[in-house]
Amino acid sequence: MFQKFSLNFVTPSVHEIEHATIPSQYTWWLSGEAIWGLTEVFLCVFNKVNTDSMPQYLIHPKHPLRIFVYIVLVLGFVVGGFFTFKASQMSTESRSKAALEYKTYVNWEFNGTDPEGWVGENLTNIKVGGGVLKGIVGGAKTYPKLTHKKVALDQGNKMFEISIAVAPAVKPERGPTPAVEPYKLNVIYAVSTDGLKRKQLVMKGRPNGKLNNLKAKFPEIGKLNIDNLQLEFVNVKSDSIITIESIKVTDIVGTKPSPTPTPLPGLVNCESLYKEKSSYFKGCSDNGYAQVCFNQFTTEYQGCNKAGENTCTQNNVNAASNILCDSSPM
Repeated sequence: MFQKFSLNFVTPSVHEIEHATIPSQYTWWLSGEAIWGLTEVFLCVFNKVNTDSMPQYLIHPKHPLRIFVYIVLVLGFVVGGFFTFKASQMSTESRSKAALEYKTYVNWEFNGTDPEGWVGENLTNIKVGGGVLKGIVGGAKTYPKLTHKKVALDQGNKMFEISIAVAPAVKPERGPTPAVEPYKLNVIYAVSTDGLKRKQLVMKGRPNGKLNNLKAKFPEIGKLNIDNLQLEFVNVKSDSIITIESIKVTDIVGTKPSPTPTPLPGLVNCESLYKEKSSYFKGCSDNGYAQVCFNQFTTEYQGCNKAGENTCTQNNVNAASNILCDSSPM
């Protein structure tokens, strides 16, 4: 089918190869027989030529550069395969990192000099600089507080997060070092739809002067229009320095829905959940919520739910995975 052609290259003898440097015109990519062999192989593959027409050898067995050509080809396949594998690994890692991302509802990072709407009570000398908000606890009997007004949070599983350090007052030069007790941070919020009923999230930290990331989950899944948001510091000594790097409300959400997991046996009905997760039922009931929401596959708590406002199994991005139970089962 193909008319073989010849190139005007002089092929050196084996003796010449062993005792002389090979000129550039004899390198494998300029070898007439090597080019012809590779050309016929590829043409036979792509044009589905009968295998009888394919040469027996890529290069004639007696060709002086035959071994060198094969070594180069093998190295090419190895190196190409290695970089293909590394590229696939990097692609997989990038997709894994993109699979989860933080959804931010509200964020205060104090990058300028403005306290961004936060007002202190029994917290003096409040300053913003260097990416943090700082204040000194006063000597009054009331707890030091930071207050912000009008915070709107959209529907979703909302997580309050704060990066904070509390440094105790300078210890006396004489006498034993006093014991350092944990402090409590109450996140108190009032919602107008509930008649300005005060609710709170509770977190604990240590006044060791180091930044700590404290988190607490809002029980509400639906939209939350807060008229007054307050951070209350309990058991923080006078003259202690409070440093806040950031305050935010976030939610971890997937960029694409994950496959539905296999239900866990015995943990997919409200009766068994009440036995396993009774504290969540009590928390929702005590705060006036008629229902409580869980993931029916992982049994993870998803928040409280008001009667008549199904933000668990209907108006929720994870509705197909959730189960809604009465917070005060009979």
